[in-house]
Amino acid sequence: MKQKPEKLKYLRRKNWDPVLQPDLVVYNAVLNACVQSRQWKGVFWVFEQLRKNGLKPNGPSYGLAMEVMLQSGKYELVHEFFGKMKRSGEALKALSYKVLVKSFWEKGRVNEAIQAVREMEQRGVVGSASVYYELACCLCYHGMWKEAFLEMEKLKMLRRTRPLAVTFTGMILSSMDGGHIDGCICIYEHSKKHCEPDIGIIHAMLKVYGKNDMFYKAKELFEWAKTESPGPQLSQDDFSSARRPDAYTYTSMLESSAFSLQWEYFEYVYKEMALAGYLLDQSRHAYLLVEASKAGKVHLLEHAFDAILEVGQIPHPSFFFEILCQATCQHDHERALALIKLMVHVPFQVSKQEWIDLFNSNNERLSRSSLRGLLDVICRQSLGSDTTIVNLCRAL
Repeated sequence: MKQKPEKLKYLRRKNWDPVLQPDLVVYNAVLNACVQSRQWKGVFWVFEQLRKNGLKPNGPSYGLAMEVMLQSGKYELVHEFFGKMKRSGEALKALSYKVLVKSFWEKGRVNEAIQAVREMEQRGVVGSASVYYELACCLCYHGMWKEAFLEMEKLKMLRRTRPLAVTFTGMILSSMDGGHIDGCICIYEHSKKHCEPDIGIIHAMLKVYGKNDMFYKAKELFEWAKTESPGPQLSQDDFSSARRPDAYTYTSMLESSAFSLQWEYFEYVYKEMALAGYLLDQSRHAYLLVEASKAGKVHLLEHAFDAILEVGQIPHPSFFFEILCQATCQHDHERALALIKLMVHVPFQVSKQEWIDLFNSNNERLSRSSLRGLLDVICRQSLGSDTTIVNLCRAL
């Protein structure tokens, strides 16, 4: 940008130099780019360039610098740039206090986070809902959900860009992350006094119940989400979008069922999920169907396997391994052979040691006779020289 062009067309004045000098807007754009990339050292380069070019940082300059430091985990530098902003005489904005509160939260300095918001109020800075949201979540994380309710009352009086239910969802998840399960339940009950629980709140509570072996609570909430009619303040159209179970709802209930070894209800939820047109995210939750198969629900794994193939995707490797083990231990060599032939076309290979580890980890299910039968079937077939199959034969 600052380099002079080598050639100028239609130049009438020979002494005209069209070199562009970056202004404050350009430097602030550079700071903005540093936020996502977390290039915290770039902030000091920008401020040095501003000084060299005789430019004075403005409020957005300091605010962006604070945001970069927050994203980079340099919390002390967040406070340093906030102090520079105050000393510069620039007007302090609510968003700067939001970043400050978040940095105190990350450092575990909850009292200073509260003090920062009180200072904002004393200075007459009109707070935004996001400031009180961050403080409320900070308090919930540290087990102070009753104090968080007071901040919620202030938040309700401000213009919001998101529904109140979103705020309660964040508070529940923050309390869960802090290990305060009683707080999660208390926040959930409190939220019902202010808004109809939406799918976000339901997801949060299913996660809380699922991680803490509270299956029957999760089941009750899941059934309520499906059948309960909307409240008087919601139309039927609002209900269909605000609380209708989605893929995450079903997956959360599957996790809770698996954690509590409730395999019959697991099957019930899986079938409902399939009827609703959702597929399990195998990149994250393949283990659920594998565990269900080991618990006697192999038909669910078979269904998921076929459904994934139908949409043109490759099933997770663990699906292949589990179905192969099931077919082998049942001496269903035709099914095992069909699966092995299919593995020739998948984009992953299985080493000899991986096959050995698989057989060793399933030695209670796989007898020597069943493995010998599998080897005999493979030897009678002309399966080519695929690496995975060769390694399988060597492992057997």
